[in-house]
Amino acid sequence: MHDSLYFIDDGYTQSGHIQASAGLHGAVSFQFRPMLYEQRQRIAEMLRAAANDEATQVMVAAICQQVLSWNLPRELKPANVRRLRPKLLDRIYLIVAGHEPSDPLPSGQPLETFDELADAKN
Repeated sequence: MHDSLYFIDDGYTQSGHIQASAGLHGAVSFQFRPMLYEQRQRIAEMLRAAANDEATQVMVAAICQQVLSWNLPRELKPANVRRLRPKLLDRIYLIVAGHEPSDPLPSGQPLETFDELADAKN
């Protein structure tokens, strides 16, 4: 049993994938560091206290801090994250914050297996 399903160690990275949703957004795959509980709570408090535009900035900053890379055609930086389609921005945040699981990879390979293979190469 791989303990990354239970614990988030320093430097641990995980693969994320979001399938395309017709009319809403395309598919995206990304590497990220899952948020710890304390991080998630701190961001939730900031979101509750923020005005609308400030809330977007909080989410964008959180995504940029946790997501290490993605397969989108634009650089991973705040200006581009702000321009993501709303449902896609929400989904990335929810996955990184640990509120939702990633979608399966298009190959059908489970993300946990994919991550374990990547870890073995490192």
